[in-house]
Amino acid sequence: MWFSSSTAIILGVSIGVILFVCYIFWVVLSTYAMKKGKYQKYKKVIYSLIFIVTGIGITTLTLFIVAITTGQPYHVWYPLMMVGSFGCMWTIGIFIMNKARKKFITIGELNKMNIDDLS
Repeated sequence: MWFSSSTAIILGVSIGVILFVCYIFWVVLSTYAMKKGKYQKYKKVIYSLIFIVTGIGITTLTLFIVAITTGQPYHVWYPLMMVGSFGCMWTIGIFIMNKARKKFITIGELNKMNIDDLS
C-alpha cells in the first residue's frame, strides 16, 4: 500500500484545489484579456495554465494506471483517477470549445459575405 486513506484524502483534495484554482484563474484571465483586447499580452500565461492543468492531469492518470496494475487498494487509486480525469477533461473541453468557436466564427463570416453578395 502506497499510503493510508487519510493521506489519500489530503492528496486528492490538495491536488484538486490546485487544479481548480488554476482553472478559475485561467477563466478570469482569459475573460479579462478578451474583453480588454489584451489577449496577446496574456497569451503565455493563459497557455501556461492550460499546460499546468494538463500536466497534473496526465501525471495523476499515469499514477492511477500504475496503482491499478500493482493492485493498490481503492483509497489509493480513486483520488488519482478523479483528479487526473478532471484535469484532462477540462483541457479537452477547452480545445473542443476553441474548435467550435472558430467554426461558428467562420460560419458567421460566410453568412455575412452571402448577405453582402445578395444586396
